[in-house]
This record gives sequence, C-alpha cells and structure tokens, in this order.
Amino acid sequence: MTATLETTRTKPGPTVITAAVLLVLLAIVSSAGMIYFGFFYSEPSAGVVFAAIGVAQHATGLATLPGLLRGSRTPWLVAVGYAWSYSFWSVYKVFAESETSSVPYLVVSLALLGLLLAPATRRRITPSAP
Repeated sequence: MTATLETTRTKPGPTVITAAVLLVLLAIVSSAGMIYFGFFYSEPSAGVVFAAIGVAQHATGLATLPGLLRGSRTPWLVAVGYAWSYSFWSVYKVFAESETSSVPYLVVSLALLGLLLAPATRRRITPSAP
C-alpha cells in the first residue's frame, strides 16, 4: 500500500497575484533596457557582460513564478532576494548616480518587495518539500 500525500491547493491571493504581475513587468522591461543599453549604448565588451548578468538575474526572478503562485517557500525566498537586489540597485542608481529616470523602477521594486513580505503573502507560503 502506498501512502499518498493529500494537499489542498488554494488559489493565490491578491497580494501574490499582484506581486507576480509586477515581477513579470519589471523583469521584461528591465531586460529589454539592459539588452538595449548593453549592446547599443555602452562600450560593447563591458555592456554585453553586464546585459548577460542582468538578463540572467531577471530570468531567475521569472523562474520563481510557478512556485510563488503555488505558495512554495524556496521560490518565495528567491523572489524576495530578486526584489531586494533590484531595490538595492535602484536605490544606488537614484541616489548615488542621480538618475531620476530610475525612480519608477525603484517604486515598483519596493512595491514588489512589500507585496512579497506582506502578511497575507507570508501566510500562504508553505515549507518546501524535502
């Protein structure tokens, strides 16, 4: 006789869905910008490496979506790390580089971080399977 693990799946709450939408928008727009500035606006060798690292970071953020919507802990932790690192980068660009055009990215990344850390989102996160 095999034991079956019964799990009850619930629909993601509004904070999780909103965080997922913001993550997708932030990753797509930022990846397009990194590719553009990496290949066409800066020194080619450094720009390509920077764009590759940035796109890999955004791909990692996007890869968390299925687990985040399921409520798994590990993808949630990776998404929080993604939002934190993006917020840190945006704070640097706005305040150290005085790049005011990055303020919307800072606002969206902080909103994403807030949604991921909201009590309604954290209540939905379950421990990952071993």
